[in-house]
Amino acid sequence: MKSKGRLFLYVVLALSIVIGTNVFIKIDAHAAAAPPAAISQIFPDDALATEIQTTLGKSSTAEVVTQTDLDTINSLTLTSKGISSLEGMNYLTNLGTLILTGNQVSDISPLKGLTNLTMLQLSGNPISDISALSNLKNLQALDINDAQVTDITPLSGLTNLKGLGLYNNQLENLSGVNSLHQLRSLNVSNNKLTNLDELQALSNLSVLYANENQINNLQGLSNLNNLFLLDLSANQIVDTTPLAGLTKVQTLYVSNNQISDVTGLSSLINLDWLDISQNKISNIRPLNSLTKLTIIQMTNQLIVNEPISFESTVTIPNLIKNIAEQTIDPDTISDNGVYANEAVTWNLPTYIPKVSYTFIERDTIGNATGNFSGTVEQPLVQYFKATFNIDGQETTENVETGTLLQEPPTPVKEGYTFNGWYDAETGGTKWDFTADTMPANDITLYAQFSINSYTATFDVDGVISTQAVEYQGLLEEPPAPTKDGYTFKGWYDAKTGGTKWDFTNNQMPANDITLYAQFSKDASSGGDGGGTDEGGGNSENSTEGAPNTSDIDTINHIVLPATGDDHVLFPIFIGTFLTSLALLTLRRK
Repeated sequence: MKSKGRLFLYVVLALSIVIGTNVFIKIDAHAAAAPPAAISQIFPDDALATEIQTTLGKSSTAEVVTQTDLDTINSLTLTSKGISSLEGMNYLTNLGTLILTGNQVSDISPLKGLTNLTMLQLSGNPISDISALSNLKNLQALDINDAQVTDITPLSGLTNLKGLGLYNNQLENLSGVNSLHQLRSLNVSNNKLTNLDELQALSNLSVLYANENQINNLQGLSNLNNLFLLDLSANQIVDTTPLAGLTKVQTLYVSNNQISDVTGLSSLINLDWLDISQNKISNIRPLNSLTKLTIIQMTNQLIVNEPISFESTVTIPNLIKNIAEQTIDPDTISDNGVYANEAVTWNLPTYIPKVSYTFIERDTIGNATGNFSGTVEQPLVQYFKATFNIDGQETTENVETGTLLQEPPTPVKEGYTFNGWYDAETGGTKWDFTADTMPANDITLYAQFSINSYTATFDVDGVISTQAVEYQGLLEEPPAPTKDGYTFKGWYDAKTGGTKWDFTNNQMPANDITLYAQFSKDASSGGDGGGTDEGGGNSENSTEGAPNTSDIDTINHIVLPATGDDHVLFPIFIGTFLTSLALLTLRRK
């Protein structure tokens, strides 16, 4: 019997070894191997293995290659090959150029030792962590466009970089770039930047694309005197004066911003191409100094004037000026407006929120000719009176139609709770100051209150009863209480002394009150008579037949013997179990 058991254990052990070895072999087959090994073992990603096979001129990915073979690869172009893993690329130590654009790579850690790389393109991959690039000191060109990068500080040590592409990522700042003093070209378009302060030390920068961000401050560019191409379109730029010293700039895009004054561009005398479309520019005279221009774009301006009060007749001056600083006549005028004496006039029978006119003129600046066009809008606001009435006391304010009213301080009224502001003295609709807007008419809002109820407590020598009474209401006088040997004097606001309550005239105050029944001792009952009984009880109650206090204490402290009811079952169970076990053992013997 024992030998059979041992045999069984040997069989189990052997099967375990066989199965474990088989699993290990299968797992190892999918892990990267060091050369010499089959290409498919060194590069587990099938698409990458196929590209390596082609580059080395091998017949299949099953062929064995050595490190010497891999050292012959110094350039790879792997655009849109369906590669998802770079495992094994750490053996390509002689790579100088690697183009991996348009794949599905998210982990670039196998590249961290490829220190001979001078050009690396990783655009169009779902990369978020670029820390593996921090040691690639020989990189001169790096593109990580169309990725998911939020932090570029790992690039701070790549001081040989001359070109850097970070288009369409998730960058909120450019921390780490300020040390890249050799940079000539930088693309940070389509990110979440609000300023370019980290670039102020990059004096060698000549090409900068920073369009499609949220930039509102250009101060970081003021010292970049070698810039010759600058794209700042589709931002939130208002002030262009920080660009005034960049006299080497030849191409400037600042379209789709919030620029109204182009004076800051007048000193850029080497400009060849200028795009100022889709801004708020009304006067292009400052551009007259740009004599080298060959291309000018300045269409679709939108000038929105400050709002003015609506009147039946509205007149505004025409402030649109051409390159000669002459007024440009309107092209079209809304709502039957007319133009005369460099002013536009509208006769408006009813309120409308805005009027407008368009303009267009073809102007020549330097050697460039283009249309200067746009729209001027004049917002019209209508004010009406909002009156706040608190029991006849009124305050007023003028409010623009369609806007929210400012809620007044909560009024206070003694004995009442404020319910809100309503459009009627009683009833009506409550005004919602977070949602309701001013209509196109005067309104009055009334403070409405609900009267408070308070509690009147009646105390007859400690016996309590209560009434709920509205503020300034009359209390209902309770039945006169009786007390042997005493005459009821009335209800007072104190246990002794105090003021007697007059139920026909006294009104309920704005607080709870307590009234006390006061008595005078009858002369026939003995004593001094006429005093106020402060005891409030009968001292002649009989105690006959009641047990003595010491007897009660004795009774309360008698302790009966403990029965053990709470614990009796457990020892019984143990005893029964031990007895049964003993009997069973005796039977087997």
